[in-house]
Amino acid sequence: MSLKTTVESLVAASASENWSQVARLVEDLNASLKQPHGSIDLGDGYKLLESLSLALRSGGFDVAATTMDPGLAKLVADLIAATNEDTRDFEAIQTNCAKLYDLLADPALPIPLDPEKNRLVDMLLALRSVRAFEPIARLSDRLLTRGYTLPYIRILNAQSLIETGKISAAISSLKDVLNSTRLEPKHRSLAHGLLGRALKQIYVNHMKGSASALPYSVREALRESIRSYGALYDRENLSSEEYSRWAGINLVGTLKLAEWDNIAPPIGFSAKADDIAKDIIEGHAGDPVVQYWANPSAPKPANADADPWMAATLAEAHLAKQNWSEAARYFGIFADHPKTTAFHLGSAIRQLEEVWRLEKVPGVGAQILTALRIRMLRLVDGTIDLNLFESMASQRSLDQTRSAGGELEAVLGEFAGMGITWWANGLKRAASVARITFRDGRTNGTGFIVRGGDLYEPWGDELMIVTNNHVVCSKAIPYRGALMPGDARISFDLELGATRSDRLECAQDVVWTSHASDHDATVLRLKGGGSGAAAARLRALGALQLASVVPALDIEDRYAKKKGTTRPSQVLIIGHSRGEDLHISFRNNELLGAGTKSTADPNIEFLHYRAPTEKGNSGSPVFEEFEWNVVGLHHMGSEHEALSRSSSKRSKNQPANEGISIASIRDAIRRNPTTGS
Repeated sequence: MSLKTTVESLVAASASENWSQVARLVEDLNASLKQPHGSIDLGDGYKLLESLSLALRSGGFDVAATTMDPGLAKLVADLIAATNEDTRDFEAIQTNCAKLYDLLADPALPIPLDPEKNRLVDMLLALRSVRAFEPIARLSDRLLTRGYTLPYIRILNAQSLIETGKISAAISSLKDVLNSTRLEPKHRSLAHGLLGRALKQIYVNHMKGSASALPYSVREALRESIRSYGALYDRENLSSEEYSRWAGINLVGTLKLAEWDNIAPPIGFSAKADDIAKDIIEGHAGDPVVQYWANPSAPKPANADADPWMAATLAEAHLAKQNWSEAARYFGIFADHPKTTAFHLGSAIRQLEEVWRLEKVPGVGAQILTALRIRMLRLVDGTIDLNLFESMASQRSLDQTRSAGGELEAVLGEFAGMGITWWANGLKRAASVARITFRDGRTNGTGFIVRGGDLYEPWGDELMIVTNNHVVCSKAIPYRGALMPGDARISFDLELGATRSDRLECAQDVVWTSHASDHDATVLRLKGGGSGAAAARLRALGALQLASVVPALDIEDRYAKKKGTTRPSQVLIIGHSRGEDLHISFRNNELLGAGTKSTADPNIEFLHYRAPTEKGNSGSPVFEEFEWNVVGLHHMGSEHEALSRSSSKRSKNQPANEGISIASIRDAIRRNPTTGS
């Protein structure tokens, strides 16, 4: 390419905001000018300066930079890696986002303009895959204020504003994007679709009662949403154009909302929801991927795993037509799709809750929603507040869920084996987890119900409470800050008909305890022992089952594509994090090690795991992942010395939470059942 042609191409690329092309042409231009006779005339020079000025004002940081700062490049790469499902680390995501935010404030930091080289868009998309919208909002805002105004960055910023509740700011930003005269069709479609989403959100956020009582502006927001999706919808290109498919199914949903709430569609808008749903279903009938989904024994198309949204779109179209079994089947394909992320599931669940209102649809409608939530639990990090799943915890919901049969199996796909029954068992176990408080109601820790004879046979069928010594101690084996048994009060958040004021009192003396530096365990008897109203309440809740051994540290990964692949065993913890309502940890829960310490009593078996816990979790039961049997008593979190057995995935000096194996506590009680240790 001649020097003059390079300049002309650079001017054209800058005018169309094709910053990747601008960056590449700047490199070519730089190389050409270093060659003998590498010069340009004055007119071309003015054009070049004007284009570079536009690039600096409108799209980039450093047009001349060809490589990124190594520290920044590593931080971006580490962030992307931390979002990968196989190596996901939410603690690393949080830490690296904070570091990156600070680093981007340095105006001298060299960052190439080309997104393929700086990978900043890739990083934001990776954060979106795990629904990390607060970090996306902060980082994209910093990029925009720095001058990196690529359309995709602006669109992702607007999406993060929608997801974090800043709807008016998102609408204003999207309208600015759409006003640009140099916007690629892909970005224009994305912006149009998100504008429809934001306007729809205004309506669903305000829809609490009768639509007729809503302000005109709120009802008009729904009509504007219909117009925005309608501008994208192209009936003739449904199977080949993903944005038309996206707009079409959202058009179905918004039109259904307007129909149910007696809101007139926009003037001149004649399309009907059922007709569009029918077009979507029929328009995809001949697609090889859809045909493969109908007959999995057929040859698998090369693009079968390309787009999870196609399955979700067809599922919603069948919802509109009330084809429940087909809707369930496609939601099953969507949930089990290898490219489905927490972002995909979260978006689908929101749509089913807010637009389709499936919570209110008896039978399979509510069950589909429940099943997708269960699938979501395998893709999110940290702890799940049980109150967020109050409807799932109700006996009615569980009864409905258990009776769902084939429809729910279709939704859960390969996760059916650890789906409905597994979740129901977890909720049942959660009912037996206690809050241990001071007399004034302040939470001091967690405990759980056990059958006395499961720890020491002579204790028989009396139900008791197990917690930490540093939560409840004895006069003989005290711990600073712990409660004495007579001052401890016990309550159960999931006890039907009970409130936090319906607290149980403990007997004045502990049954057994071990110092916090040893087994850190205390066994409590309720006031009145094994008879009376208090004992009856415990019997209604039930005792937890105790495991006899600690699980293997590494087990076969039954969901891995490659046979023989192993993964660390997982543990689950139910407790009162920060003294709040019951939380269950569901992800990032690897069992990292088990065994003895060189510096501790060789009779004590410790467990190390990565389950997220906080103050208030002390005394929580640690469950194995399949049957919800108790394998340990949660003890503390810190960086610990390695144990005698460690998982293959554990790195040296890796921070971990620590528990004491329940088998080790049981053995200690049987060795010395009267005085403790």
